[in-house]
Amino acid sequence: MTDFNRDESVRRFARQMRHLGVDEALRKKGAKDGDTIRLLDFEFEFIE
Repeated sequence: MTDFNRDESVRRFARQMRHLGVDEALRKKGAKDGDTIRLLDFEFEFIE
């Protein structure tokens, strides 16, 4: 579980997603720096 109201929690979540290969998979699908990514009920900005 991630508390998206805390910066450190968000950074930890991003590291976990990167470690799982999510960043690379998004790049392969064409995601670029600054793109808005929508995943189910979540939305975030893709940052290189």
